[in-house]
Amino acid sequence: MSSLLLKNARYIITQNSGREVLENKDILIEGNTISEIGEHLKGDEEIDCSRNIVMPGLINLHTHSAMNLLKGYSDDLKLVDWLSKKVWPIEAKFQPEDVKWGSMLAFLEMVKTGTTCFNDMYFSSDIIAKCAQTIGIRGFIGYGLIDLNKYGSGFDEEKRKSELKETLRIRDFIRSMHDSKITFAVAPHAPYACSEELLLKAKEIADNEHAPYHIHVSETKKEVSDSVEQFGKRPVVRLHDMGILDSNVIMAHAVWVNDTEWQMLKGTKTKVVNCPVSNLKLASGIPPWHGLKEIHAGLGTDSAASNNNLNMFEDMKMAAIIQKLSVGDASLVTAQDVLDMATCNGADALRINAGRIEPDKLADIITLNVNQLMINPLRRDNLISNIVYSASGADVHDTIIDGKVLMRYRKVLTVSQDEVIQKANERSNILFS
Repeated sequence: MSSLLLKNARYIITQNSGREVLENKDILIEGNTISEIGEHLKGDEEIDCSRNIVMPGLINLHTHSAMNLLKGYSDDLKLVDWLSKKVWPIEAKFQPEDVKWGSMLAFLEMVKTGTTCFNDMYFSSDIIAKCAQTIGIRGFIGYGLIDLNKYGSGFDEEKRKSELKETLRIRDFIRSMHDSKITFAVAPHAPYACSEELLLKAKEIADNEHAPYHIHVSETKKEVSDSVEQFGKRPVVRLHDMGILDSNVIMAHAVWVNDTEWQMLKGTKTKVVNCPVSNLKLASGIPPWHGLKEIHAGLGTDSAASNNNLNMFEDMKMAAIIQKLSVGDASLVTAQDVLDMATCNGADALRINAGRIEPDKLADIITLNVNQLMINPLRRDNLISNIVYSASGADVHDTIIDGKVLMRYRKVLTVSQDEVIQKANERSNILFS
């Protein structure tokens, strides 16, 4: 088994249970896991980290990767108009090559900005899985289930059957890849876009496969009021009463969730993803910090069509400062709180042995150059603050996923950046011509 040594790291942000920050230590990686942290260690290959901050890779807990092709297409609209009048009509024109190069562009951006794992919901999920494998990133990939009829006024039983069949096809395809980094997820779009039968069948599949159940819930105020009008229940209450809320459920947004519902989420160990930049840009709202904090929420960018990038450093900063403003309390959220959201909380939500730098954890690691202008002056006491409030994805120097170096000195080694950009632009021009 080959080994990789990160030698003499200037700082190591461990994110272990004590949130230790180590100085001038080595990290030995054997195979795809961290085997030892110490001094004077030896490895088959060494990377000098004396001018690097070493930290866990960031985990983007809610994405629609192929939508990178729609960046800048549908700005400045309310969510309901954004989806129904712009996004869904253009997505109906997507060809397999659009999904491929939108996804490749997304994964290239993730690797270059420090994301080592993502949780995706989209269609043509087999193509997305192959793109993730080509880049080398870790991914949870679910087909976005919707059984609304084409008029949006009811549900279609035949469509439901075909959607479930496609989900099982994606499951079998991912199994056939034999890649431990690519994991099957079940992804019903939202309670308003799925019949009760589809929501329940999707949960049955997720439970049988020990897979995440990834769903949008209570993103907008209108979604909640519509649910109350139609079903007499708020979305979270409805899912709870259906028996869906559970520790394998990853709920994106949860903006309009009341205290009773937060207790339901906490009691069922349901996971929540905060997507602050997307929620602000679409004017969806701000979820309450006490809820996010109590259930150890993760962090996500949502798509590049609503964000408009996949830079998790930006979402970390926004996650903190918007909460402070929302209640007029600058002490409400700390930099450490949101770093947890982007690392260990995301790993725990996906049930992967990552998000921390300590022995026996997956070697999903990034380094930042200590000489980058924006994060200086740099001291041990301001390190976490500078990572969250000052750094950007452009400060990421190296990216290691599953023990393999995917980016070195900001050059991605698995694909040609020039080719990915060229192909994405070609597909974009065809799509919008």
